[in-house]
Amino acid sequence: MASMTTRWCMLAGAALALGLTACSPPPPPPLAAGQTWMIHSHRGDGATSTTVLAIAPSTPLGPVAFVTVNNMILKMPDGTRRNKLGPTAFTLAALQASLKDYQFRQGADVRYEGYVERWRAHAAQGRAAEYTYDVPVAQALDAFERGQRLPTTLATLR
Repeated sequence: MASMTTRWCMLAGAALALGLTACSPPPPPPLAAGQTWMIHSHRGDGATSTTVLAIAPSTPLGPVAFVTVNNMILKMPDGTRRNKLGPTAFTLAALQASLKDYQFRQGADVRYEGYVERWRAHAAQGRAAEYTYDVPVAQALDAFERGQRLPTTLATLR
């Protein structure tokens, strides 16, 4: 038979475990349009985030997310600098590999419909992969800086 001390320790341990469980944050919501997430970035940019503008669940590349990338430091080969990118397209898998912490949900303040329409027109011609990044955001930013790939945004998608 367990001693009174052993029972007390078991009861205290159970209460502590229950208390810690109650204090844990809720799981993040499923990825959806209007959400802002902190993401893994390159070179430790720090507070880099992405805002999901829209998600196309069925494309030739699988699900694709249209996003803006915010608060990053991007030094282009021509010497220009950017601190925001987008709207642009990432495969859903590449975006999900980039996510760290859910921040908040808001209405989209970026006019992205024209980008999505142009992207769909290119996708209908079999050119979706040319305008969609299939690597995590940090890797895409690194490729832009090295001049291995140009960033595609509403301004560049013709």
